[in-house]
Amino acid sequence: RQLDSVLVVEGYMDVVMLAQHGIANATGTLGTALTPAHLQRLYRYTPRVVFCFDGDDAGRRAAARALDTALAFMQDGRQAAFLFLPEGEDPDSLVRRVGGEAFRDLVVAATPLSEFLFEHHASGIDLATVDGRAALSKVLLPGIERIPGTVFRELMRNALAQRIGVTTEQLPRA
Repeated sequence: RQLDSVLVVEGYMDVVMLAQHGIANATGTLGTALTPAHLQRLYRYTPRVVFCFDGDDAGRRAAARALDTALAFMQDGRQAAFLFLPEGEDPDSLVRRVGGEAFRDLVVAATPLSEFLFEHHASGIDLATVDGRAALSKVLLPGIERIPGTVFRELMRNALAQRIGVTTEQLPRA
């Protein structure tokens, strides 16, 4: 069946607890890394995938890997978002603490892939300097060029150009 969105979590207990709180559109990677095959299958059923990993270092690393994997699936009309949980929380513990409705609100407000892409790669780069802006461009352009959706790819190129202070035409093409 068609779903508005699918929530991707790490473990089966997360899926079980979310279902017990009325969130039936969750699936778990069950300790494995998200693969292109997983995303291909998920996007057959929904136009929006929300990644929700634990609020620890391993969860942040999993989110970065999911971001990299998702870029190649971002056709026009598809969406991906990232829900970052507080340190030490996982979906199981958080939904028990805040309840299903509040958790659903967090999912709706998840960070869009476009924002997370810039935040993740700009971390540690001084964008106030020319060198920093050039470094951001070098890091981001290969990933942006992997985006198959023509409109989304061009919007991401425009956002990058704006952030680093050049025109879109000045950005190299892969």
